[in-house]
Amino acid sequence: MSTLLTGCSGPTTAPGSAGDGVRAPPDPPAALGRPAAEPRKACGLISQADVEAAIGAAVNPGEENVAEARSLCAFALASGTDQSVVFVSTTSSAVPAAFNSALEKAESPQPVGAGDQAFAAGAQALVRKGDTMVAILVVLRQPPAELASAATKLALAVGAHL
Repeated sequence: MSTLLTGCSGPTTAPGSAGDGVRAPPDPPAALGRPAAEPRKACGLISQADVEAAIGAAVNPGEENVAEARSLCAFALASGTDQSVVFVSTTSSAVPAAFNSALEKAESPQPVGAGDQAFAAGAQALVRKGDTMVAILVVLRQPPAELASAATKLALAVGAHL
C-alpha cells in the first residue's frame, strides 16, 4: 500500500497511522527534479465539503504547507486530529514519468476517471493532469474497503479541479 507515496516520503509515519506502514509525503520524489512551475495549491484543489462527503465524517479546515516543489494540504478529522486526509500537489516536467513509475509499483491499482491519468491503491490515490500530480493519502481508522472508496472519491473530486 505504501508504494504509491514511498518516493515522496522520508522515514516519517503519517499522523494517526499507528505504524501501519503508510508514509507521509513531505517531499517530492528526487526524480521530479526542479519544478517546472509553482505547484498548484493543494487546498485549492478540494473543498472541505468534498473531503467530508468522501470520508463520511467532519474535518477541520485544510492546513496548507507550501515548499519550493510541492504544496501539502492536510484535513484533520474534527473528532481527533491524529487522523487526517492529506493532499500533495507537485508540478514538474517529470510528473508524467513519475506517475507511470508510481503506477507500476502500486499494489492492485484501480483506474479512476479523473485528470489525464488517475488510480487508487488502497488508502492512497494519484491524479495527474499535464505536469501536475496530486497524491492523496487517507489516514483514518476505517476498514480497508472504506479507505479505498474514500481515496477513489477524493481522486474524482481533485480531478474535477485540476
